[in-house]
Parts: sequence; structure tokens; C-alpha cells
Amino acid sequence: MKEEAAVKPKFPTRDAEGRIQSMIEFLASTLLATGFTFALLAGIDLLFAGFSTDEFGGINGWMCVVLAAFLFVDDFKAWAGTRFRVPVFIAAVLLATVTGLGVNVALPDTWLPLIAGGLAGMASVIIYVVLWFTGIRLIGRED
Repeated sequence: MKEEAAVKPKFPTRDAEGRIQSMIEFLASTLLATGFTFALLAGIDLLFAGFSTDEFGGINGWMCVVLAAFLFVDDFKAWAGTRFRVPVFIAAVLLATVTGLGVNVALPDTWLPLIAGGLAGMASVIIYVVLWFTGIRLIGRED
């Protein structure tokens, strides 16, 4: 019996080591994943709001970054053996989180947590992709 090779995703394009090759594709895929998760969260929140006394929009929008985080971890693993991989990752995560928190604080308190958290999550995703993609290529070197 023949063993089948693991199916590799076609988007975003990757090199032989599994590293994402284009920042535009990385941004597009993570923003699509974040938008999809946001829509899913909104649907779940709407469903629960219809069957309970809760109001729509009370769910935390920060959860919309979950699928994007899987892409981040996948690319992080593809850079195994690269110098400064962990410090670049930590710096990107910290700066992205601070940016997201800043966006969340800057938004009016009257906005729904779903919307405010979703926008903060989107900002975090964008900052992380830019910092990780450029940082690992500028600072990271093969051991």
C-alpha cells in the first residue's frame, strides 16, 4: 500500500521548509482567517442572543485571532534552527498585543465588545505579520 504525502496548503505559498514566501499572502491569509472567525463569532453570539436574555455583541471580539494564531505557529515552526527566532517571535507578539490593546482603549466605550475586540484583533494581526515577516528575515540567520 502506498503512503500518501501530507497535503500542503497552496495558499499562502511556501518554500521547501514550509516558510511563507510573501508578506502580502501572509497578510491576506491571516486577515481572511480573522474575518472568517469574526463572522463565526458574530453568528454564535447572534444565536445565543436569540435564545437567551443576553444582548448581541457581548462576546469578546479578541477571539477572532485564533485561526490566525495557527498560521503564526505554523510559520514559527518552519523557521526551526534559525538564530533569534524566539526573540523575534516574543518581540512581535508583545508589540502586536500592545498595539491591539491600544486600539481597544482608543475606541469608544459604547462600542460592542465584539466590534472593539475584533478591530483590536485585526490591528494585532497586521502588526504581528509585518514584524515577524521582516524581523525573521532581517535578524534570523541559519545556524
